[in-house]
Amino acid sequence: MELTLIRSVFGAAATLGKLYANHDFFAYTLEDVVRNIKPDCSGKIQNQTAIGYGRYEVVLSYSSRFQKYLPLLPGVPCFSGIRIHGGNTNANTEGCILIGAKSDMQGRIWNCAGCVASLVGKLKAVEQTEKIWINIAKAQATNNTVSTRTFVI
Repeated sequence: MELTLIRSVFGAAATLGKLYANHDFFAYTLEDVVRNIKPDCSGKIQNQTAIGYGRYEVVLSYSSRFQKYLPLLPGVPCFSGIRIHGGNTNANTEGCILIGAKSDMQGRIWNCAGCVASLVGKLKAVEQTEKIWINIAKAQATNNTVSTRTFVI
């Protein structure tokens, strides 16, 4: 299964975008600020920095913090414990990817619980038979529109 996160709004305190599951819109996203992280991890501000662009494996694992199974992105350079979960603002991210059914595309998402439960269900249905990946990319503006089909990394 391929998940794709397209970042499109880059605010002073948060980054917003959209999550696609196998090319179909799934949820709105909210992350911390995208920063220029160097290979030695300098440039990262702890709990205030979005993970880098790229392709990462996703696994389901039990979160003792949230007391339920959630998607985890192991092996993200300069980060650990990156999950996809619910939350409303950048105060809830700590580097993680938040998802929700609604967004003001300025710094807030909401109606998260249903999205998280639905994503976990989709991933549980395929985790035994295929690898799960997430591609994180920046939206590419074309003639005043945002393309969601140009996200192959």
